[in-house]
This record gives sequence, structure tokens and C-alpha cells, in this order.
Amino acid sequence: MPVSGADLPHVYTSWDVFGFGGRAEINGDCFIYDDTGTFEAISVADALVDAGAKVTMVSRYDSIGAMIPFPPATVEASKERLMSGNFDFIGGHYLQAITRDEVLIGVPFTERKRAIPANTVVLVTYNHPNREIAEYAPAGVKVHLAGDVTGTNSIMASIHQAAAVSRKI
Repeated sequence: MPVSGADLPHVYTSWDVFGFGGRAEINGDCFIYDDTGTFEAISVADALVDAGAKVTMVSRYDSIGAMIPFPPATVEASKERLMSGNFDFIGGHYLQAITRDEVLIGVPFTERKRAIPANTVVLVTYNHPNREIAEYAPAGVKVHLAGDVTGTNSIMASIHQAAAVSRKI
């Protein structure tokens, strides 16, 4: 079931922030919901902080980049950089609703609710693999898949898949 307010005009994806959608307008208080625990949300936070925004990141995970392997070597520098700026992190929460000027969050299995001011909202969730080209390639064309198109969400998996594809070619 989609989150109420996810279709509002000030709600974006990471693709919009990085210019692929070309429509993200960064205004005032920014809110990021991280459902993946990966570098994607960290990169969005970096971009928004660099743009001068006040950023609050909320995640279902208890820490920034929780699903990234070897946090002391991979996440700590990003965490230190973000926490040095106008950035706050709230872990262990879920998204309840998005309104015109705030986001409502809660703690699983409790009645606790919080409202976070937000003029810009970015949702970082799992992506649907964009594999239409591979599925509709003309007959006889050999197509090799690697990375996100396979449905994985890991740089390590992508590297291994790309290496396997290169050995086949």
C-alpha cells in the first residue's frame, strides 16, 4: 500500500535529485526516507547538504548505511561528513504519511508518532529493475545482464556479475 502523500509535487526519488528526472527542487527543510540502508541515501544526503539544505534522514534501520558491508571502512567517513553539516539522522522509524509541509513517522509496534517539517521529500526505496531493453531485444541478439538490472542492490554483486559477463564475451 503506497504511503499517503507520496504523489505530492514536492516528493522525489534519488533519480530526481541527481538529475535523471530533472525535476527536484530543493527548498527549505529536506527529508530523506531511507528504506535501503545503502549508499544511495547517503549520496542524496550529501547532495542536499551540499546544496545548503537542512536535512533529516529517517530510516527503518538503526544506523546510516546499515546494509553496507564493513561500516568502519565504508560508512564512517560519510557519517562524519554528514554529521558535521546541517544533518540529523533518526533510525528505527517508518514512514506513515507525507503532507504539504511535514512527514509523519512512527516507531514499529508502538503508538509513537512524530512530525518532521519538510518542504522537500526524497524517498530512497528499492528500484524496479529497468530491463525493458533486454526483454524486448530483437531475436538473435545476445543480451548480458549485470548490476541493478538483475534485481540486486549491491556494488559487490554488480562487480561479480560484470566480471562473469566479461568472461563470457
